[in-house]
Amino acid sequence: MKIKYDPQADILYLELKDTTVTTKRISPDLAIDYDAQGAIAGIELIGAKNNILAEDKLSFELDNVFSRRQQKALA
Repeated sequence: MKIKYDPQADILYLELKDTTVTTKRISPDLAIDYDAQGAIAGIELIGAKNNILAEDKLSFELDNVFSRRQQKALA
């Protein structure tokens, strides 16, 4: 997994797989990239400072984004 952050655009990208993707916009600030098999390949978060950084601590919560199989694989 790669974590990329663009401070000028304030965009955080979690790359789980380097592959061709199809993107689904979940909200104005969140997009999920899927590979050809439908597995999550990446997560893009716009406005990362406001969405996940609070008091210099990183907190990130995604409910119902990962399938149970993907949750187990990431644990």
